[in-house]
Parts: sequence; C-alpha cells; structure tokens
Amino acid sequence: MALVESQSNPDVPVTINVFKCIVGAGMAGVPYALCCCGLIPGLVMLVACCIASTYTMILLAWITQQHLSKMSSFAAAKEVSYVVLGTTAYGQTGKVSVWTTLLIAQGVAAAGYLVFVTRILRDVLSVSALTTNLFVWGLGVALCLPRSPAYLAPVSLLGNISMIVAVSAVVACGSIYSPPTLANIELFAGGMKDWGIAFGILCLSFSSHPEVMGIASVLEPAVVPRFPSIITRSMMTAGALYVSLGVFSVACFGAKTDQVVYNNLPAQSAYVAVIKLAMSVTVLANFPLTLFPVAFDLELYLQRSGVFSGSKTDQMMLRLGIGLLPGLVAVVFRDSFDLIGAVAGGFAGITAFLMPPLLFLRLNPDCTAAQRIAAWIVPLVFTSGCH
Repeated sequence: MALVESQSNPDVPVTINVFKCIVGAGMAGVPYALCCCGLIPGLVMLVACCIASTYTMILLAWITQQHLSKMSSFAAAKEVSYVVLGTTAYGQTGKVSVWTTLLIAQGVAAAGYLVFVTRILRDVLSVSALTTNLFVWGLGVALCLPRSPAYLAPVSLLGNISMIVAVSAVVACGSIYSPPTLANIELFAGGMKDWGIAFGILCLSFSSHPEVMGIASVLEPAVVPRFPSIITRSMMTAGALYVSLGVFSVACFGAKTDQVVYNNLPAQSAYVAVIKLAMSVTVLANFPLTLFPVAFDLELYLQRSGVFSGSKTDQMMLRLGIGLLPGLVAVVFRDSFDLIGAVAGGFAGITAFLMPPLLFLRLNPDCTAAQRIAAWIVPLVFTSGCH
C-alpha cells in the first residue's frame, strides 16, 4: 500500500507514510490523557507505549517480510495481511481472533475520528448535531469508496500539511488565550478508572500496526534493510510531538483540558476556527487509512469464500458498508470521545502489543532465548497495564 511515491529517495515517502499512519486523532487526546492521571504517570505510560510500539512494529514488519520471501511476488501482492499471518500461525483460531480484534480496533478508531471531526465542525459551523453527523459520515464513507489505494497519496499529503499547520497554530493560540503556567500541572491525579482511560488513549495514539504492515508488504528491496530505522525515527518523532503538545496543553488549560484539546480554544475566534478545521482535515485523512486494512482482509476472505467477485460494484458496496458501521457508532456515542478512545485503544493495543510478539514466537521457533524474553516482556507489561 504505497501512499506516496518518489523516484529520487525511496526512504522519504516511506517515512512520510509511516508517520502519517501513526499521527491521528490520538494526538488531540494525549493532553486529556495526561490530565486524567497526572504528568508523571502520563509521561511514563506515553514513553512506554512509544518504545513498545516501535519494537512490535519492527517485529511485525520482519514477520511480513519473512512471509513475503516464501511466496511468489504475484501471490504476495494479493495475500499478505494481518489475518493471513494470524491464520498461518494459529490456524482457524488465529484467523477468527485476529479478524475480530482488527475489526473492532479499526472500526471504533474510525468512529473516534468521526466524533472528533463532528464535535469541531458543530462548534465552528454552528449547525445542528444531526446535520453535522450526516455530513461528516457521508464524507468519511466517500473517502473509503475508491478501489485503488493510490488515491490515498494526496489524502495523506494533505493530512500531513494540515497537521503541521494545526499543531503550530494551537501552540501560538494557547499561549495567547491561556498562557502556560506550572500551577496548572498536577504530577499525580485521578483514580484507577482515569488511569485506564489514559492508558487506552495512549495505546491508541501509537497503534498503527495494520497500516504500517501494508507499507511493509510493498517496500522496494533497497528500503527493506532500512525499514526498522525508518519506523524508529517516525515513532520517536511522533512521541516527541505528543509529549510537547501534551505537556504544553496541560500547562495552559490544567484540569479543564477537554477530551479534544482544540475545544479548549475559544470558538468565536475566526483564527481558532481555521485551526480546528485544519485538524479536522488531518483526522479525517486518517479515516480511509484506518479502514483500508479491514476492507482488504474482508475482501480477501469473501473472495476466497466465493461470495465476492471482486468487481467494481461488489467492492464499492462492501466498502460502503464498512464505512457506514463506524458512522453508526459515532452517532450513538457522539458525546463520549474518551470512552471511544479507551475501547479503541484497548483493542488497538492488542493488535499492537500482543499479536506481533505472539506471531513472532509462533512463526520463528528457532529464535534465541534473548529474543524470546524480549518478545514476552511487551505482552506481559501490556496485560498488567490493562489490569
């Protein structure tokens, strides 16, 4: 799934694609996560999620490349997916488990994107909630309909540009409307429920493994050896961005930090309205990126089952249905962004922190003792965090 192409330096588009897959609506929820549990626990969880996600993302990319090496290029281009790896490792049980988890994680995350955009547009445009929901829902579905992933190239580029504009401007506006002060920062806050919500949001913020796996499956041979370093640079950059925005926002807004931090800015300002619209574009650009792995896996499964022909009509109808489901969730839970973030983060955490190490151990039985220990640490820590 190559989203951006380049003839000069192939590392550049790959880095852009990976970074865009990582950064999404989770960025707007990071300040709220730090506010829920306090600065110290929040930063510890954020750094832990960043490091663990980097490690498991590299594991998943390695597994993908190993799987590709055992297939012909024609078959590989059509058959590599998260569900295929789960089936290869654990048979029917693996297929059902991976598919169910992936569907919930990606679907609820997509619903979170719709809720995020709907809340911002409802304030900026001053229209009814129903009208805004229908507009955002329809736009999100339209982004999922094109057959080829090539259309995601301009969508991804637009999302990156909008993100740079939004993040830079929100720092400037926050300094003007609510100057940061150390008095707003609590080192420890909240109870176990608040910590759980924070953990779920932070897990979601770094869980882009299915999307990155799609990139790994179509890498040019020359880029494959450098892909782990590309992942590491992208994740560290995203982590630094989250820390900076999170700490700055909490210092500005303190206990009043909203579930979506951009709602802390005054809605009556035209300048702030532009910022919110720019962030809406960034988040909405992630909607098709999030649902594409689900669509790919479902199309592959139905085609093998003989109930899906792969025609343009069948594909568009299937993607229409996939795009509608997150919309239903977004309408029902339109005022519960924190709940959606926690649920999506929990299941995304499974795809990010549990599945890659388990797949690695199953598909690589000859790995060293050190590799086994490292692969088990992340699932154990993630499970402990959930409890």
